[in-house]
Amino acid sequence: MYLKDLLTATRGRNLVTYASSLLDSDYKEDYESGARILVVFIGKQKLPVEELIRSSRKRIQKLVMMLSWTDRDYQDTRLFAAKIVAHVALHISIAQFPGTLESIRSLLKPSESNSILFGTPLKSKPTTEEVRSGTEHTVQTKPATEYDADARMECQLIEQGLIILDQLSLDRTNCSEILKAEPLLMDILSWICSRPFIHDNEQEGEWVNILRLSFTVLAQLASLRGQLALKLLRKIKFEFNPSWVSGYACQPDIQILAIKTFSYVFTATAEDSSDAPEIKKLATTETSQQALPRGKSEKGKKWDKREHFLKVILMLFLPNENIEQGGTSSMALPTVQSEAGEALTMLSLSSRNCKYLLDLKEGMALTKLEQIIYSEDRIEYRAIAADILKRLYAVLCDPDLYPNEQKFPHIERVLPKSDKQHLRLQAALIRIICDMQSNEKISGSEFSRLVGNRSHFAKLLKKLIVTNSRAGTDYHLEIVKWTAALIGSMLTRDRVWAQEIRKQGIVESLSDASKIMSGADSWMLYFVIIHTELSGLLAWLLLCKRYRIN
Repeated sequence: MYLKDLLTATRGRNLVTYASSLLDSDYKEDYESGARILVVFIGKQKLPVEELIRSSRKRIQKLVMMLSWTDRDYQDTRLFAAKIVAHVALHISIAQFPGTLESIRSLLKPSESNSILFGTPLKSKPTTEEVRSGTEHTVQTKPATEYDADARMECQLIEQGLIILDQLSLDRTNCSEILKAEPLLMDILSWICSRPFIHDNEQEGEWVNILRLSFTVLAQLASLRGQLALKLLRKIKFEFNPSWVSGYACQPDIQILAIKTFSYVFTATAEDSSDAPEIKKLATTETSQQALPRGKSEKGKKWDKREHFLKVILMLFLPNENIEQGGTSSMALPTVQSEAGEALTMLSLSSRNCKYLLDLKEGMALTKLEQIIYSEDRIEYRAIAADILKRLYAVLCDPDLYPNEQKFPHIERVLPKSDKQHLRLQAALIRIICDMQSNEKISGSEFSRLVGNRSHFAKLLKKLIVTNSRAGTDYHLEIVKWTAALIGSMLTRDRVWAQEIRKQGIVESLSDASKIMSGADSWMLYFVIIHTELSGLLAWLLLCKRYRIN
């Protein structure tokens, strides 16, 4: 449509309304012009979603069906339609528009002649990092030697299809529909499985964008619960090689998405008995055999993907640490470190994973995590390390692995801070001290050595109760709860500590805290005090004071 015709046709009318009405036309020139105008508005962020959503259902349905138009003459129209659908996808219900997922899937199917995605492979000598991570079989794809409009158009269509899925997956009901579409899920997985390594010279480009968007969709679906989601997670686990996380090092955002996705996988499939079927599958080809970690094969020690993933993310989280080789590796970016740490925190909820981490290099993880906590590093990093460490101490039975010097009084340094990460660090440290004190293999004198001066530490506990009982966040409650548990254990296990606690009036502070805190939190606090093996008399006195029983 020429500009003169457009100005004449829209005189006195809203341009968006006019462009939307053109979509109803049976003429290619009309609906393509309408779609082109709407895409311009989308690019300028001046197209209100409400105006399109208020359009007729038939109009939206037509846009959805346009996605499946594979005729070469209609590819521009198809791309325009994909951009419009992506713009409104957050407000679309898949169930109300038949054929939506089939149309989207057609966007993810490039032709085999695509020179960008399936160019001639270029073999190159594997780097040391590739050999170490098991990706030496990976090849680079030869870039197109000339401008290939068709190949580039197909890549844009794939990207738009993944963007649409990402927007649709933000709705729980739509997620259920997507999880039922197994062929579509396998198409998304295929893009990830076909590119397990990104070379330094591939900083950006079609492949990188497609990989990033594929992981974005997969991470969203992997975070869901239910049998359909679990089925997808098992598919991901079956196809996944933990070395891929290291292979994405030059693209931190993709590396973060991969860590997030696979942490969901190994958390949800924690009860799965064995990885043996996956090993059998991996061993069927020569290239798959190369993907196994060095020094391990299906004939030797069973390769556990979960353990390998734990090694990879621990290596990313710890500063300059290469666990498998005993050397050093480049420091991961802070954002990658944090994501790896959060994944370790999630996975350390399993005692099986904790025991594996404790066995690595004779408890090396404990030492490294302690160094992080008591360093001058960023507070988020230290708080995450403390959260991981508290899980490890919760299952630790060997007192020889506890710190051999007075470190825990350092909690006082973060006490005046009240932001989320400082509170998280405080809560984790108190939990660690509580687990150590309740360990029957730790004597009263050994515990005193770890925490320092009795009087000073008792005053610190009282200050923690008084300071945190007046706020209502989860971390404040956790600090008070574990402080109460620690005090209860100290009262029953050590007479000297019991005298110091009573001397400082800490029990009275707990009682006062229960009056300040809300009902549910107050009951939890008293439950902790009474059920930490306090003497029957003290428990009775606390209840009497609580309810003014004479």
